Amino acid sequence: MSLDRSKPTAMLEFNAAAQPSLEDVKKKFKLSDNEIDDNFGVLPLKKSNAETTYVVLVSEEAALRIQKKQGPGKTKASSNPAIVAL
Repeated sequence: MSLDRSKPTAMLEFNAAAQPSLEDVKKKFKLSDNEIDDNFGVLPLKKSNAETTYVVLVSEEAALRIQKKQGPGKTKASSNPAIVAL
């Protein structure tokens, strides 16, 4: 099963010293297969000091749960607005 894109999603940002695999991210944040977009993958955003910021696409529910558990400053979730091609 994969992420249901008909429901609200969020971009989840987090720091890591090395490029994590999708399986690493699932384990780290205790995500099920239907809470993360496998096709989006794990994308690097920016590098600062020894760590790089990565982003994954997750369900909005999962993003809120992770942020609450991780505490302030450990992860950042932002809404993922739909992009409509004209």
